[in-house]
Amino acid sequence: MSWRDPGGARAAARRGHQVVQADHRATYFDYAQRPGPGEPPAQPGVIVDLRAAYGVDLAPPAPEPDVASRLLGAQGQLWTEFVSTPEHIEYLLYPRLCALAERVWDGTAGLPDFTARLAGHRARLDALNVPHDVPPALLPVPR
Repeated sequence: MSWRDPGGARAAARRGHQVVQADHRATYFDYAQRPGPGEPPAQPGVIVDLRAAYGVDLAPPAPEPDVASRLLGAQGQLWTEFVSTPEHIEYLLYPRLCALAERVWDGTAGLPDFTARLAGHRARLDALNVPHDVPPALLPVPR
């Protein structure tokens, strides 16, 4: 499990270890989704926005099939020291968990393609009354 940065995961894979990527700057969902006073309490530190969660990259920088075969996937984390309710947990998870899941499942699509598909994810979350963030770029334009 490599939580410090992607370079550590790749270095461990090059040394023959099987690795799960857990970069704290992209997969720790206890960090805030955005800065500002409107954001619920979260772990102090970096901001892990939708772009960061989608940015998890399991591919080695150069074609290294042996290294790639040892990078097993990624894991999202959510520590609960700053979380007070189940709704707060859901807000911190979504839609970043959707981004991470898609990126790990199929790392070939780009963020614009994902954000287009995110409307369907958000509709499901809304239908299930799951609290979730609406990233600024996805907010409806005021008329």
